[in-house]
Amino acid sequence: MVSIPLTLFVVFEIVLIFAMGASVGSFLNVLVDRLPRGKSLLGRSHCDHCKKLLSPIELIPIISFLIQKGRSRCCDKPLSHSYSSVEAMTGIFFVLTLLLSLSSLSDVTPVFVLCMVLIWILLSASIAISLIDFRLHLIPDVLQVVIMVTALIYTYFWGQWGEYAVLSGLVVALPILFIYLVTRGKGMGFGDVVLEIGLGIWLGSVKGLLGVYLGFLFGSLFGILLILLKKAGRRTHIAFGPFLLAGAWVSYFAGTPILTMVKRYLGF
Repeated sequence: MVSIPLTLFVVFEIVLIFAMGASVGSFLNVLVDRLPRGKSLLGRSHCDHCKKLLSPIELIPIISFLIQKGRSRCCDKPLSHSYSSVEAMTGIFFVLTLLLSLSSLSDVTPVFVLCMVLIWILLSASIAISLIDFRLHLIPDVLQVVIMVTALIYTYFWGQWGEYAVLSGLVVALPILFIYLVTRGKGMGFGDVVLEIGLGIWLGSVKGLLGVYLGFLFGSLFGILLILLKKAGRRTHIAFGPFLLAGAWVSYFAGTPILTMVKRYLGF
C-alpha cells in the first residue's frame, strides 16, 4: 500500500476546497447578474457580447478565462475580469475560512463539518450581497432570508439557540435602526437593519456589536479615502452593507482577541 505524504494530502485538500469555492463563485456571478433583474438562475450562460450560449468548456471557473486569454471564444471580444476575480476571491475565502476555523480546533467532528458548510453558505451570501449592494445599493430579500435561516441553523449546532439568538439579532440591529429612523432612511437603508438582525443571530450580541463598530470604521475609512482621491463628496451615498459584512467577518474570526485586548486596555 502506497502512503501519501501528509503535506501532499493537505495541499490536495486546499486545492479541492479552492476549486469548490471557485465553482461557487461562478454561480455567484450568475446570481449577482440575474437576481436583481428578476431573471431565472437556471438558464444557461451566454456571451455578454454576441449572446451565444456558452459551452461547458467555456464555463470552467478561472481556467476557461486563462485558456481563452481573456477573450470570448465565440466572437473574440475581451471578457470582463470581474467574473474570474469573483471566482478566485471566493475560492481563496473558502480556503481561508477553513484554515482559520481549523486553527482553533483540536478534532474534526461531523458537527464541525456541518457548521463549516453553513459558514460557506454565509460567506457566499455575504459576497453576493456585497457585490449587489455596491453596484445597485440594494440587498435582495432572498439573500437576507438565506443569512437569517443559515445563522439560526448555525446557532442551533454551534452557539445559542432560540430566543437568545433572535434577541441578539435585535440588539445588534438597534444602532442601525436608530440611524435609519433619525436620518429617515438617508443615512442607512432598512436593508442594512434587516441584515444586522441576521448577523447578530450568527455572532451573538457582543461580537455582533463589535462587528457593527468595525463596519462603521471600515466604511468611514473608505469614505475618507474616496474624498481624498476626489472620487466622492461628503454627500455621496455609499453602500454600507459590504462594510457591515466585513466587520462581521473580522469580528467572527478575530473578535475574541480584539475584545480581550480592549478589556486589558480598560483594566477589566
